[in-house]
Amino acid sequence: MKKKTLISVILPVYNESATFLKLLKKILSVKLKNIKLQIIIIESNSNDGTREQVESLEKNKFDIIFQPRALGKGSAVIEGFKKVKGEIILIQDGDLEYDPKDYPLMIKPIIEKKTNFVLGARIKHGIFGMRNFKNNLIKSFVFNCSHILLTFLFNLFYKQKLKDPWTCYKVFKTSCLKNIILECLGFDFDMELLCKLINNGYYPLEVPVSYKARSHRQGKKVSLINDGPKVIFAMIKSKF
Repeated sequence: MKKKTLISVILPVYNESATFLKLLKKILSVKLKNIKLQIIIIESNSNDGTREQVESLEKNKFDIIFQPRALGKGSAVIEGFKKVKGEIILIQDGDLEYDPKDYPLMIKPIIEKKTNFVLGARIKHGIFGMRNFKNNLIKSFVFNCSHILLTFLFNLFYKQKLKDPWTCYKVFKTSCLKNIILECLGFDFDMELLCKLINNGYYPLEVPVSYKARSHRQGKKVSLINDGPKVIFAMIKSKF
């Protein structure tokens, strides 16, 4: 019998009581041939009932980390890396913007040894179809235009041709993290990780995935004003 490949899913959650259990059900229902999932949940001291949801899970089915306070997504993912047992890592946000049904598509190129690093790119409906916040077309337009501008800067700095370097979905061989020191604790972590993997010679393959953007009213936490400058700084710092 062929040995199953173990994939470690890093799942940071903070104030996601409306989506967490639904997401977990979706992850557990994904059908993957010859693949086993290690699900690492990092709960960052939520105050909306998410922590209680995580506490109610069967402990033998998951690796669970309870953080004493919320320091940001980067902090949670870095904690999660310490529990990794798999040869491949997949990072999953705790909401329903991304659909776990795309796991097979993202994992396949790595299993087939075509690449060591995959980005799940939100480009199925084009950049202006990426974010369509209900009742706020202006905010959708601003976010999408910012995406185009920042992507241009990223590709210029790192000599890439990516369409969605800002995606949450990152799948890569665990060995890619060797000799990489990660410092960013917030949402700028996503950019730092991408940049440092590229600096180490791991060039990502983009795989189109499903994406359903939520608004800030629905619980979106990334802020263009607060997080945008931090992300740009992480991009420049990692380069120079």
